[in-house]
Amino acid sequence: MSQRILIGVIVVLLVALVVAGLAGGALSGDTLGRLAYAGLVLTLIGSWTLAEMRGNLSESLRNLLIWGVIIAVVAFAYSYKAHFGF
Repeated sequence: MSQRILIGVIVVLLVALVVAGLAGGALSGDTLGRLAYAGLVLTLIGSWTLAEMRGNLSESLRNLLIWGVIIAVVAFAYSYKAHFGF
């Protein structure tokens, strides 16, 4: 099962590289590095999340919802930081 997930992640990253290359021309080294780093972080967080969800699905979904709300509040506050005087 874990090999299928790893292969799926690699395929998704390769497709993202191809799409990014076709949309904006050639990828620069900096853009490629950021894309690789983001893919690695996403893979690590995703695999950790899948491992955590094996125990209790309802608790994991509750925690995921809480983190989603926290991220949404932080993103909202950041987008309106000028209005809040930061």
